[in-house]
Amino acid sequence: MFSRVTRVLRPALALATMAIAACSDGGGNLVGAERPGVLASGKAKPGDGGGVSAFSYYCSGVAGFYGYQIAPYCTGGPFGGFQSTSGTGYQSAITITFANTVSSVTLTALDPDYFGNSMVGYDSNGNAVASVLFYGDNAPGTYTTDTRTISYPGIKTVVLTPNSSDYIAYDNLSYY
Repeated sequence: MFSRVTRVLRPALALATMAIAACSDGGGNLVGAERPGVLASGKAKPGDGGGVSAFSYYCSGVAGFYGYQIAPYCTGGPFGGFQSTSGTGYQSAITITFANTVSSVTLTALDPDYFGNSMVGYDSNGNAVASVLFYGDNAPGTYTTDTRTISYPGIKTVVLTPNSSDYIAYDNLSYY
């Protein structure tokens, strides 16, 4: 009986371990996961009047969607969209890989504050073929968005690289 339960639970435990690793601060603590009943403080979402709010995070090493995958992938930050690391801390690069090559990729950066947040498209051979910078407002705490497009026939992968001092999320991915 015990071995049958172990075999059934082992895949669930493996998935839980991957989710914890994806949203961990490296010490085994979940970043951005609040205890029940405890509110998290952070940047206020636009239109909510400021104040304190709680966030529910979902993180995955890789999130697969129809036609593309995003890695790393976390949702539930104060601005919505997706990001590399849960919460309002420093972010790392995100890679979007398309099942087939595309000619155009459009994405909105949520609250880009500083210069240097970039989107770079690569072809199937790993050559950089298109790039653009998201414009920041240089005003942390003031919510802004910036939508940018890269175009080139044959984009296979896009890498989103944040400024090392910026908390940033992304939304409204579109491509063709």
